[in-house]
Amino acid sequence: MRLEAKWYTEEMKVSSEHNVRHYDIDLSAYREPTSEEMQILIGLFKSAPRTILIHCHAGADRSGLVAAMWRVIVDKQSKIEARKQLSILYGHMTGRSGFCHGSVF
Repeated sequence: MRLEAKWYTEEMKVSSEHNVRHYDIDLSAYREPTSEEMQILIGLFKSAPRTILIHCHAGADRSGLVAAMWRVIVDKQSKIEARKQLSILYGHMTGRSGFCHGSVF
């Protein structure tokens, strides 16, 4: 991620102005998350202040994966139910080149 990108700078500014905690986790769109990345996410699920906004640069694949993980880990939903977060309704496209986050579920 280019931290100096205008959208990112603006996001950080707005977060700061509204006392919103901002966490960056550099997940790849082309591979499964590592064990370390998964542990970081789980730790944030447990400790981050609520309400939580999850998004990625494109807004579908990595966001969908993290939202699905949230549904299983925090909301205690089944993986089948959580997999609905990886839907065309949310912009998630299966069959694209690269890693398909749906394979985690």
